[in-house]
Amino acid sequence: MQNVMFSVIVPVYNTREQWLRQCLESLRKQTFPDFEALLIDDGSTDASGAILEEYARMDSRFRALHKENGGASSARNAGLSQARGEWILFADSDDLLSISALETLSAHLKSSNVDMAYFNVRRYMGPRGRKRLEAAKLTLSDGEIFPESAKKFAVLYALCGNQTPRFSGPSYVETFFDFRSVCIVAWRKAFLEREKLRFYEDLHIGEDMQFNIAAFLRARNGVLYLDSTLYFYRFNPDSAMNRYQPNAMRWNQRLWERIRETLGPMTSDEETQYALIRGYVMAIMEIVSSNISHPDNPKPRSRRLEDLKAFVRSEPYRTAVCTCRLRDFPWKRQILFLLLRMKWENLFLTLTDIRFSRR
Repeated sequence: MQNVMFSVIVPVYNTREQWLRQCLESLRKQTFPDFEALLIDDGSTDASGAILEEYARMDSRFRALHKENGGASSARNAGLSQARGEWILFADSDDLLSISALETLSAHLKSSNVDMAYFNVRRYMGPRGRKRLEAAKLTLSDGEIFPESAKKFAVLYALCGNQTPRFSGPSYVETFFDFRSVCIVAWRKAFLEREKLRFYEDLHIGEDMQFNIAAFLRARNGVLYLDSTLYFYRFNPDSAMNRYQPNAMRWNQRLWERIRETLGPMTSDEETQYALIRGYVMAIMEIVSSNISHPDNPKPRSRRLEDLKAFVRSEPYRTAVCTCRLRDFPWKRQILFLLLRMKWENLFLTLTDIRFSRR
């Protein structure tokens, strides 16, 4: 088969049928025809695999690939190994693309030699509710290249959860990209191959952020920003992000190990070290949310308290809690982190149980 301009890789695992069909229809109705859709069935046990085959029969641009369950990173890598497009996009199987997404990207990318292009996203909440989420805070203009000198500081803001502490970079660096998703980026395939960029398959949380940071720092030919909303993210309470994750603590530690490897020599820089401290502290709340205080955690409170103590008193989390500047956080989190600093984990757990039981 001949090459195409775009390969859209869609990992699929037990996706609700209505949402999966909406995702695939948003691809099938693209106003720009020169693309392929690689539909990666990651060992689904429901009807998802059959739906992918249905679309592959219906439209020759669609290819259904089936593999054993290995997670999103494994499925994306499988798609990358099969992709024929000059440009790569990823889509989650419960989200949607604007039907003009590929046409808009094509108009900007045909005459550009950049390695990556970011665009805007909206939260999709059904026909009556669409909330705009920015891929960048718009001190960048449509079609502008992100300044090479500001890349480091964009990464530091991402490590801090896109929150405030001031670094020594230029003021416009609050133009940060949202590194939490790879679905709001178009990637030149030759760039990914040149830099040997693939997803770490031992990461089960935060894999998008690690991949984005690695690519962003290596994009020598530039990163383009498009002020166009091309992707619609659906809040899914049943997604991996919102489910109880029994291995969350181990996965989180692995994520931060990989991020430190990705940053390389940057980790010796004082500002990067503080950004990592901020990241570790933010990770504590993610672990509490997805594991220790998650409503589906089956362990009795006494066991959960033991888990919390073992986690927050281990490194690097204990040092992070004790050295971070509490004023950098909203006041409610200041109270929670102060409790951890004082080793009052029992009261901390009571407060977080109350907070997360309300979701």
